Amino acid sequence: MLANVIVCMLLVTYLIIYFKDGVARAGASGFNELRNAVFAKVAQSSIRRVANNVFLHLHSLDLNFHLSRQTGALSKAIDRGTR
Repeated sequence: MLANVIVCMLLVTYLIIYFKDGVARAGASGFNELRNAVFAKVAQSSIRRVANNVFLHLHSLDLNFHLSRQTGALSKAIDRGTR
């Protein structure tokens, strides 16, 4: 009789631990997705701001700069700056 009670208690304890582990994993996954959603908005905003500043700066440069500059080198410099 006592052995049955101990086995039953061990089984219940195992099931509770298993359930809590699942809840903890689901919570961690949920918070990870929430963090990604928040920081994605921040990162996109920063990239958009930098790209806009580069665009405005390039348009403010004089014509001589654009005529004397190689197009590929300028594109490569902009590409490196926005990554």
